[in-house]
Amino acid sequence: MGTCLFLLIWSLHADGVHLLQIQNILILLVYGFGLGMATTPLANTILKRVPTASAGTGSGLFTTFMYIANALGVALISILFSFSLHASFAEAGLSDYVRAFSVSAAVCGTLAFAAFGCICMLKGERK
Repeated sequence: MGTCLFLLIWSLHADGVHLLQIQNILILLVYGFGLGMATTPLANTILKRVPTASAGTGSGLFTTFMYIANALGVALISILFSFSLHASFAEAGLSDYVRAFSVSAAVCGTLAFAAFGCICMLKGERK
């Protein structure tokens, strides 16, 4: 998923005007597929460790923390995007938006690689 974000940054810097090019659509398709393939097994892995008697509580807590994390992530990335824009939304040009999106996507990609590294370290400890 992190690789897809960096490929999207490269593609937008190459041609930021034509967003609906086939390579951008394919990159986002692979990103969405990877996100879907990672989220469900992650939820199953987490909830598998919850005792059967506490399954409802565990599922509720997991869902609550997932929504809180999503909301905080969107808020923080939005703040980063706005800060990276260096102009008001009305005055910013296309190059400003491409730069701000690139900074935001690079941070998301770096966090995706960091999460992958953490998951790999957890698998190593379990063996």
